[in-house]
Amino acid sequence: MANNKKAAGFSASIISCVLTVVALVLYYLNATGQYYNDLNNLVLILSAAGIVALLLGIATAKAPTLSGIFRIAAPVLIMAAALLFLNGRVYSYAIIFASDLESGNAAASSAAVQSIVAAAIYALAALIAAIGAFMNVRKAA
Repeated sequence: MANNKKAAGFSASIISCVLTVVALVLYYLNATGQYYNDLNNLVLILSAAGIVALLLGIATAKAPTLSGIFRIAAPVLIMAAALLFLNGRVYSYAIIFASDLESGNAAASSAAVQSIVAAAIYALAALIAAIGAFMNVRKAA
């Protein structure tokens, strides 16, 4: 039988990784859709760097200092991607939801809601990664 030495930090990192991938896919679909056509490569790079940092935090669990650095950097990178994503959307939210300029435009409303959901998933991923950074990845021997 395999000796299972994974702790809560491992699970938090994996969940955060999956949520970041989901948010990244939603961002890509949103940024290349009908209404928004403004794919920002920096959001993609920050998201990918956050995912890599989470995975390296797990892979370097035997070196606690190095693992800790990666696991603290991951939520920062993920949240930076989320904020950069939202930065390009805030003005459009005001136009779509608070003015008559886009009233009745189903594509605009759908794109705005999709981007809000993606940003919320990014924020949840960053929160779980931040909480997981303070938990052990491996159980004590």
